[in-house]
Amino acid sequence: MRSCRFIAKVAGFAVALAISGCASTEAYERMLDNWKGKHVDRLVGAWGPPNATHTFEDGRRTVQYTERTTRFIPPVSAGNPYLLGNGLAFPGQVRELVCVTSFDIGLDGIIRAWKWRGNACAVDNP
Repeated sequence: MRSCRFIAKVAGFAVALAISGCASTEAYERMLDNWKGKHVDRLVGAWGPPNATHTFEDGRRTVQYTERTTRFIPPVSAGNPYLLGNGLAFPGQVRELVCVTSFDIGLDGIIRAWKWRGNACAVDNP
């Protein structure tokens, strides 16, 4: 019984590793930090038109980019024919990956801050 739990943990780790690859949220945040102090027009030129915008009463704005994708996470074999009846510790699945990134824009059009949420906000480490 103990070995089955270990295999399940290893399979879970393998799935997380497959999803993340060599990418990290820390690298994504460093990339976002590079946009602070830049004009929003440069961001739009690089990222394209935002998916959503909001203008506050005082003129400040928020622009939001949403990226959705799906990825197939392949099965993980444990070499144990008693797991799931077919030797798979993890049968594989299709996952929806989402990253929502928002930028706060000052009255002068300068990016002041950013925030992100989701399970796909990562870039490859340099």
